[in-house]
Amino acid sequence: MTDYITRDEHLEAMEAVQADIAKLVELVGQVLDGGAPGSGTKPAAGRWQWDALDHEARVELWYELRDWVDWYNSRYGYAHDSMYIPPCWPKHSLAVEELTALMVAWKAAQAQSEPTDLLRTWHERLYPAIERLHGSGRPGGFDRCSDARHEVKNTVPVSGVPDDVFAEVVREDVEAHHVPDRDIEAA
Repeated sequence: MTDYITRDEHLEAMEAVQADIAKLVELVGQVLDGGAPGSGTKPAAGRWQWDALDHEARVELWYELRDWVDWYNSRYGYAHDSMYIPPCWPKHSLAVEELTALMVAWKAAQAQSEPTDLLRTWHERLYPAIERLHGSGRPGGFDRCSDARHEVKNTVPVSGVPDDVFAEVVREDVEAHHVPDRDIEAA
């Protein structure tokens, strides 16, 4: 036997669907506007948005990125000098942003509990990103570096940024990009 619904039940279900659609439209508007409509507020910056980080978060992200670059070099950098991230990377703001994006995408791909193509997609984006960093004549890339000598051999282990050099870069960056604590109540 087939169950039929009344006209009133049908109208009630349609009203619920319309309410759900209205909520979705509002949420999309919030995303596109960067905040809730009419609220004057913006969503909080993500923890990888360098220009919005406080001191502690900035230091934490620097060390997280350093660990990831060290991992990357141990897995990919040994293969060829065009894949290696040299120890001067923290001094290249373009490289810091590019490597942060690669790290975040890699972590998102690794976090999946079900099979997806995110790891494949990450690899498809990896090679052009690394090429941009090593590309001849590209601004912000490693080919214009005058602070370090880039000598990579496939038979030797790759080295990371020396602790004292890295700590100095982090200290200088945090001082140069001080973001005052924000008063949430005042926002």
